[in-house]
Amino acid sequence: MTDPVRSAAASVPESTRESATKDVASIPSNYSRLIAQELGLHTKGLPALLVGTGLGRTQFLQEERLISGQQQIRILENALQLTENEGFGLSLGKRLTPLTHGMMGFMANSSQDLYTAVQAISLFVPTRMNFAGLELSERNGLLEGRLRLDIQMSDAVRRCLAETFARMFFAIAEFIVGRPLVEAEVFFEYAEPRYGDDYRTYLPGSLNFHAENLMFRVPMAVCRKPNVSANHENYQLALAQCETMLEQLQRQTLDYQTRVKKLMLSRPPGTLDEEGAAAAFFLVSAPWHVSLTGRTLRLNKYEMASCRSRQRPI
Repeated sequence: MTDPVRSAAASVPESTRESATKDVASIPSNYSRLIAQELGLHTKGLPALLVGTGLGRTQFLQEERLISGQQQIRILENALQLTENEGFGLSLGKRLTPLTHGMMGFMANSSQDLYTAVQAISLFVPTRMNFAGLELSERNGLLEGRLRLDIQMSDAVRRCLAETFARMFFAIAEFIVGRPLVEAEVFFEYAEPRYGDDYRTYLPGSLNFHAENLMFRVPMAVCRKPNVSANHENYQLALAQCETMLEQLQRQTLDYQTRVKKLMLSRPPGTLDEEGAAAAFFLVSAPWHVSLTGRTLRLNKYEMASCRSRQRPI
């Protein structure tokens, strides 16, 4: 006999289930405090950065505070309204050293080579930014990495994040390789902005615009160059902690899926359609109003089983 609860929950589209996931508070707030520093904001100026997030100054300044993907995007939107720096994403990215990324950055720094570091980042980036994903592939002697940003945002915020992630990648690569990674190619989905010269100041290597995907390409020979700062013991320690954090994030995601099932159980059969389920869920769970119009989020399937099934770097 078919389980009606399971069937009802399965009928909710991935975009609806992923919408719930994006409101899981799992993103470290240190990134947003660095945004405030880049803006030159003091404590009294923080409310302007926090408009629409449901966060107060005291909450925001707590070191262990975690925020949701929606809150992170709103903070970036506010920041772009407050700054006069067109290349804000580039200058923000310069502030983000590898160790800014906690255990994931520590693991990357301790990796035996750039290839191992990028593999680690692709597995554990959701523990730092739950709406981001890095998909890796190898072809023609090149390592390719495609960045996904699975949350609704404006073009300006998307460009800002693309700039920031690109600068972060080059910072990690430079630490491991020991020099600027001039062999790398970076591809941006948008036209070259009018401050395009700033890209060449912050980002070494070849830059391409109007691309189909936000991605990078690096010769495998460079990726396999040994990291002189590699530390196997530190790598294994960081790996264990990152796996634990990923498991915790997955449990939070499953909890939201359970809440969707309970919501559907509370309604008569056939009275709650897909949009209604999403709207009702956010009305009772979101800390502030969330617009669902045009939401096109996809489900990130990061499962520890699949993580472990991949070739684990040594």
